[in-house]
Amino acid sequence: MAIEMQQLTHVCAVADHGQIAAAARAIAITQPALSRSIRNLEETLGVALFERSRQGVALTSYGITFLAHARAIVNEVTRAQESVDALRGLATGRVSLGLSANFDKYLLPEALGTLLTANPGISVVSITGFYEDLAVRVRTGELDFAFVLLPVVHGNPDLTEDEILSVRYHVYASVHHPLARRRALTLADIAAYNWVMPDQPSIRIFDRYFETAGLPPPRLAIRTTSMTLLLATIQSCELLSMLPDHMMEHEVAAGKVVALDVRSLPEEKCAALVYRTGAVHSPAARALMDTIRDYCARRAERANGNETNPASCQVPAT
Repeated sequence: MAIEMQQLTHVCAVADHGQIAAAARAIAITQPALSRSIRNLEETLGVALFERSRQGVALTSYGITFLAHARAIVNEVTRAQESVDALRGLATGRVSLGLSANFDKYLLPEALGTLLTANPGISVVSITGFYEDLAVRVRTGELDFAFVLLPVVHGNPDLTEDEILSVRYHVYASVHHPLARRRALTLADIAAYNWVMPDQPSIRIFDRYFETAGLPPPRLAIRTTSMTLLLATIQSCELLSMLPDHMMEHEVAAGKVVALDVRSLPEEKCAALVYRTGAVHSPAARALMDTIRDYCARRAERANGNETNPASCQVPAT
C-alpha cells in the first residue's frame, strides 16, 4: 500500500475546510488536482473517507479514524524538519505549546522572555484551552507540550504528566460583596450567592464540591471561557468564583477583590507539563520546558522564603 505524504496533507486540509474548493485555495493547488488526490487515496484504502454533498464534504467513520493518524504523521514530520533546522541553527526553531488560560499572565510570560532573550531565533506558537482539549492536541502531535492545571480526572497512557507546581485556590469576591468582611464562612454561606466560573468540561467537579457536603450547588449565573469577562463580573456584578491565587494577585493588590475566609479552603491543584511519552523534543522545545520548570522551582523557593538564582535557559548546543 503506497500512501504519499502529500495525500495525508490533502486529507487534513479537506477535513479542516469542509469543502474541496476552500481546501484547494488554502494549500495552493487546483480543485481538480485535490479531488483526484483524495480519490486516489480512497481507492488505495478501499474505503470512502468523505461523503460528498452540495454543501461540501463530511468525514465518514473511516475518514475520522484515518484523519487522526494522518494528523499525527504530518505533525511528526513537521517536528522532524524543525528539529533538523534547529540543529543547523542551534538557537532557532519553533515551539508549539498549549496553555491553561490562567497562566497567560503568570509565570509563562517571564519564562518566554528569558528564553527569547537568550535565543532570539526561536518562535513560539501558543494555544490557550482547557486540559481535555489540549491533551488531545498533544497526543496528535499538534503541540509539543502543554502547561496546564490538572483536573481531578486526568491521565492517559500515551502522555507523561510532569507535576511541577502546586496551585492554591480560594473563593474570591468584590471588596463590596456582602461576604467580603465576614470571617469563618461555611460552604452554606457561599452557596447562597450567585457565581461565575470557567466553562470547562470539569465543571461537574465544582458541583460535587458542594454536593459532598450535602448542599445544592450554587447558582452559576455565568459560565465563560473568557478570563477577562470572569474577572470583570466578579467586580461589577458581585459574583463569587473559585480561582487560583496567582491569577488574582494583581486584583487583590489593587484592592478590587478579596479572598474569602472559607473554612474548607484553600483548595490545591497541581500544574504539569504534559507531553507524549517517549516524544523526541526539539532543542527549542526542551529549552522552554526547562525554563518553565526553573521558574516553577523558583516560585516554590520564594514561597518557602528561599530565593534561588535563575538558571541559564539557552538552547543547548549539540
